[in-house]
Amino acid sequence: MSSRTFPNVKQAINTIKGYVPVDRPGLVEFDYILFDQKNMVSVLSAVRDLEVRYDQIDYLYFNACYSMFDGIDWAMAAKEMVTNPVEAFTYGTFKKQRPSRPSDDGIGAVFHANVFTPWFMLRRLTAKRVDTNAVHADRSLLREGSKVFWVSSLTSKEDSVDVENDIELTHTLASYEASKRLIDLLHHATYKQLYKDHGVQTFLVEPGIFESTSFVPSLNFVSYWGMMLTFYLLRWFGSPHHNIDPYKAASAFVYLALLSNLPELDGPQGNSSSNSADGSIQSSGDVVDLSIKYGSATHRNGSEYVYRHVIPVNNGEDEKVLKYVEGLYKVWNEKLKDQVIDRYQF
Repeated sequence: MSSRTFPNVKQAINTIKGYVPVDRPGLVEFDYILFDQKNMVSVLSAVRDLEVRYDQIDYLYFNACYSMFDGIDWAMAAKEMVTNPVEAFTYGTFKKQRPSRPSDDGIGAVFHANVFTPWFMLRRLTAKRVDTNAVHADRSLLREGSKVFWVSSLTSKEDSVDVENDIELTHTLASYEASKRLIDLLHHATYKQLYKDHGVQTFLVEPGIFESTSFVPSLNFVSYWGMMLTFYLLRWFGSPHHNIDPYKAASAFVYLALLSNLPELDGPQGNSSSNSADGSIQSSGDVVDLSIKYGSATHRNGSEYVYRHVIPVNNGEDEKVLKYVEGLYKVWNEKLKDQVIDRYQF
């Protein structure tokens, strides 16, 4: 587990422990790292801790959701709810956000936490370890058989980011949504090469709409229960994206992690013949197309399934994002080259 603070890690571990069968506790162990995704020295320290502790990482979820949410624009919320309630409670623009300030490292904070730090960690974890105290210093932590999950969002719309002029998101008032769009583009630009060079499969996944701890604190009692009631009504009226329960929001993540029927990336991408007209996929016999974004979804009765989204890419946006983050990676890799020392020599 990872977080900035120990209480958050402890809460997550205790929650997951509730799902461990009581007769099999020895098969599940928990460990954690604490680091700040907006501080590059802290990020590098986390990478080094992972290198020292483990031989290989099988599943890695980049689930950063740093945002500058600052309440609700109630006038806008009322207007959107009247004109199109499904759209309002799925892609609504009434959540107020402050402009993303620079992090202490001088990088746009939302971009730093949600986009650049995952890329920096992915690059370091697919490289050979530089620490002689690592379990296997000659091998990377992410290698053949590893699966990496970029956690995106339904709100990562095609026009949500200006790749040319504001890639670090310091001028947009929708920096959270824009950061998720950048994740979509970065995944699209890199998934084939990461598999070719390292045997690492990367997935793009979104959890749908659910009761999120990042947004709920900004609501009062009435607005919270009004929101929850509306979520259930919209799901009953046919919205596939209102999972509501965080447990159901994780279904696509678990399904893809355990799926073995995956394509060889040097050939044509597989498209399942069982895809339905609404974009959903069923749970048996599917070949996963790694250029697609997969989402957790539910039927009206709350039963889970997996949804497919095509990622629109225009004018080489994905390659522009890759070029920028790769350039930034090289800058910070050089800046931090003397930060890693042997802690056991003292």
